[in-house]
Amino acid sequence: MKKVLVFIFTVLYSLSLPAQEIYKNEGLVVNNTITGNWSGVNIPRTVPVKLYFLNNSITSVNTSGYLLQAGDETPLLSNNKLDGAVISGNKFVWKGTISQSIITHGLFYGYNVNGIIQYNYLDNVPYGIIFKSGTDSGVNMTFTTGGAAYNIVKNGHFAVRMKGINGVKVYNNTFYSGDQAGWYLVLITENMDRTTGAPSLGARLFNNIFYTKYKIPSIKVDARETFQDFQCDYNVYYCEEGDHKPVFSIGDAEYSWDEWRAMGYDIHSVILNPDFINTVSFVPRGRLDYGTDLGAEWQSGLSVSAAWTPGTSPATTLQNGKWQAGAVIYSAATSPPPVEPPVIPPPPSTNTPPVVVVNASQDNLSGFVGEIDASASYDADNDKLSFTWTTPSGVSVSSTTTSKIKFLTPVTTAAQTVEFTLKVSDGTTTQIQTVPVKILPYMPDLESAEIADIKASSFQAPYYPYDAIDGDIGTMWSANGDNQWLIMELREPFNVQHVKIAFQPGQRKVSY
Repeated sequence: MKKVLVFIFTVLYSLSLPAQEIYKNEGLVVNNTITGNWSGVNIPRTVPVKLYFLNNSITSVNTSGYLLQAGDETPLLSNNKLDGAVISGNKFVWKGTISQSIITHGLFYGYNVNGIIQYNYLDNVPYGIIFKSGTDSGVNMTFTTGGAAYNIVKNGHFAVRMKGINGVKVYNNTFYSGDQAGWYLVLITENMDRTTGAPSLGARLFNNIFYTKYKIPSIKVDARETFQDFQCDYNVYYCEEGDHKPVFSIGDAEYSWDEWRAMGYDIHSVILNPDFINTVSFVPRGRLDYGTDLGAEWQSGLSVSAAWTPGTSPATTLQNGKWQAGAVIYSAATSPPPVEPPVIPPPPSTNTPPVVVVNASQDNLSGFVGEIDASASYDADNDKLSFTWTTPSGVSVSSTTTSKIKFLTPVTTAAQTVEFTLKVSDGTTTQIQTVPVKILPYMPDLESAEIADIKASSFQAPYYPYDAIDGDIGTMWSANGDNQWLIMELREPFNVQHVKIAFQPGQRKVSY
């Protein structure tokens, strides 16, 4: 076993072929202690080579750069020198603390196509497996064979990213996010580093396990154009949080499981807890027979006994019977009975209807402004309430959508009652209440009561108590201080229906 420290270029074995050299790296053990930027294990790309990067171990703490740099970040003469590479059976471990600012790339395969990325284990690597291409004229490279299959990617910001690259196949992987630092499991975007980015088209996502502890998107795409020739089905999804259903992201919008499937994706996929024996080996407790046959090229998956030892390939098992989902495959001889997906009932409704509380003046004078106040209405669940008023014909109101409204009563010569209808909703349940309002006619000419005597608590000369009943609006009674009173003694019993009081010249108050 070879132990190598930082700043390593790979050990290369060369075989002479007419068109392409073969480079093979196997059994490397790299322990990087650089905490800043590190170029990682950087594969030379001066001439076309057939790269075999097999069964190596890379551990690092770098906050930027790479663990494995098998490609370029930009269009260069060294592009496509690693087409058809085989990167298999490797273990990548990042031992730093993940935060938003950490941009460490794990397995980077840029500006090359048709590579086979399989049987790898990525543990806590911020940026997992990255496929990248793109030019300033908006042209992407396209995979015709190869892809990412039977890999286990645990934690990190994302598991797989396609950045300005077409036709990438993502088959039978196990993606697990168990911390809140996760962004997405699969991220599909254009290459924003170029002047004219083009969306990553033709991605294929089949037979994968998407497992999240928190409600982060299982799949994130940056634009609807990405869905050109996009296929995604026969996957197993599970989220520990809430209703266990996954969520998805398109641009800045989040989509539910039902909305995603209504677009035609994951029609045959299931929501099912894979019940991993542990979150190290990620072996499901039973067969997950929910995949689809992807052909002979992809029929060999990780065995339940797979282990990652430098220089030794992880054990594999052929798909058998119904194709299984995920990176780890049970053999026919040792498989337990199939796990049936549970029926997940919708959560029971616990909504409490809002309580409507209305205060309104029942007797309102014709031609005056009245008020109805429903602001004391409340909801036991503390849901935000909305108010909708339906008003009588001919009655003007200040608003129809606030809790408190003012209204102008119509002019009438006879008493009448009009009805306002209020709807109060908490977003789930709507309560309706009818509010009757009585309108009285204005009556300026009524029989006046005769006053025999008038007394006051005090007065300020020359504003005497008798000035209040002399019929002259230019005179008045005035007193200073709180708790002042005025008593008028009637000459005989009288049924008082209407009182008109002038507080200041030209300002009157009428009451019934």
